[in-house]
Order: sequence, then C-alpha cells, then structure tokens
Amino acid sequence: MMRRTGSTQIVWFAGQELRCHVRGNGPICIAHPSGPGRQVDSLRMPLVERELTMVYLDPSGKADAVRDSVMSIGHLDAVADHFADGSVFVLGHGSGGYAAQDFAVRRPSRVKGLILYATAASADLLQSITAPTMVLSGAKDDEFGPAAAERLHSAIPGSGMAVFEESGRYAHQDEADRFAHLVVEFSRRAATGMWNSPSPRPGKTRNRDPWW
Repeated sequence: MMRRTGSTQIVWFAGQELRCHVRGNGPICIAHPSGPGRQVDSLRMPLVERELTMVYLDPSGKADAVRDSVMSIGHLDAVADHFADGSVFVLGHGSGGYAAQDFAVRRPSRVKGLILYATAASADLLQSITAPTMVLSGAKDDEFGPAAAERLHSAIPGSGMAVFEESGRYAHQDEADRFAHLVVEFSRRAATGMWNSPSPRPGKTRNRDPWW
C-alpha cells in the first residue's frame, strides 16, 4: 500500500503503465477521468483533497481504453491494490463513469462508495450495485445533464442525486465549495454506514436535508 501525497506513481497492468497522481489526505478515492492527459489535470479537486486522498488515474494513454470494460476493471483493480488494502471510493467523470459503474458491478467488495459525476448509464445490471452511490450533474451540461443523471439515479437502488444549477461538465470548478461539501460528506456517511439517499425519486420535491 503506497500513498505518498504530492507524488506521481506508476502502476502496471498487463504490461501497461498507468500514471497515478496522488494528492490530499484521508481515505483513498480513485478518480477516473474521461480520458488521458489534460482531462486528468482538469479533474483536480483541491477542496476535496483536504479530506480525501485523491488518486487521479491517467487511463493508459488511450481514450478508447476508457470504454473497454475488461480493461477498465483491470486498471481500477490494479490501482486499488496498489494504494489500499481494502475497499476504496471510486469517482467516475464523463466516460470514466462507465468504468466506475462496471467496477462497482463486477467488484462490489472493492467499492466503499461510488460517485458518478457528469456521466450516463453504461453498465448492465446497475440495479445490482450495492455500494453507497451519489450521482452528480450540472444543469448546463448538454450531454450528461440532469436527464442522464436521473436515469442513473433511478436504476441504482438507494442512490442519491444532486444537480448543480450553475454548472456544466465541471461543477467541481464552477461550484467548488458545494461540490466538495457533498463529496466529503457523502464519503463520511458511506464510511460509517450512515448513508441513506437524501434525494427523492422522480416526481417529488427535492429534499432539503441541511447537508445536501
């Protein structure tokens, strides 16, 4: 188990070099971006890093690898093994959300909590996800907006959902304080077994739980 914060560490999987940028303190959260390179840099979450050790995965240098279910599960397995002895939080953004869903379906014991951020339903058997799950979406995101988030939320039992009204694809930048608050509070509740979905099913008024 290695987690030197402020470092970039190499994890090997099937002969592939996975670069992992480690920032922050606290429980491990693996962040899977939409693709390699600049998309990894744009996913940095400095406020979240105050409470979580964020491991930003650079997925193999090939954008199409993010959509390869077997490859993505292998990547996340290898990174989780490298940085933690047990389960970890997993955050998937954009196409990286597909990898996160697949991992939660196929490796339920490895996922302490699942954060599906600006993404859409991809994996089969979403109803089989047992990890505490939070779905986040920007109201101004034309591709992965509230409609896509609602489909995920409806498919995953016990999930919560929050919409950032002033944001597009990058709510962690546009509404950084609220984003960090939700992610950190979710991680605390999931880690202590106190998570329950604070948002209603379709057709009901949004819950105004003080932390949400």
